[in-house]
Amino acid sequence: MDISYGFGMQRMDFFHQLGLTLSTRCFNVEIQQAFGQRSAASGVLFSQTGLQCSYPFALKAVEFSPYLRLNYGRLALPFAFNYYRMELGQQLSLPLNRRHIFPLDPFLSSGIAQAWEQHNNAVHSFLDFSLYLGVRYAFD
Repeated sequence: MDISYGFGMQRMDFFHQLGLTLSTRCFNVEIQQAFGQRSAASGVLFSQTGLQCSYPFALKAVEFSPYLRLNYGRLALPFAFNYYRMELGQQLSLPLNRRHIFPLDPFLSSGIAQAWEQHNNAVHSFLDFSLYLGVRYAFD
C-alpha cells in the first residue's frame, strides 16, 4: 500500500492531489482526491475524485506504469459545472524505497483525456491533458 501527494495541472486547472494505492501482483488501483482552482488567477475552487488503474513495469532504475483514470469533479459557483474525465497516460517513478531509510519515491505522470463539463442541460466535450509531479510513500 502506498500513499501519494502530487501537484499537477489539467489544461487550465491546478490541483493538490492525495492518493491511496492498493497493489496486487498484476496491477495497482489508486483512489485519488484532489483540490484546486480553475486557473491561477480565478480562485474558483474545484474538487475532483478519481479512480486510477495501472499496470507497473519495473525497469532497472525506474518504474513505468501505463494507466486508465476516471475522474468526477465539481466546480464551485459562479460556474457550478459537473466535470467528468477519462484519461489514458503513463507514470514514471523512481523507486527509492529499497535503497533508502525513508521510502519517498518521486513520480511524474502525464496523460491525454476526454473531458466533459455539464452545466444545466448543456454538455461541452473537449480534449484535455494532465501533468503531475509528486512523491509517494510506500508502506512495504
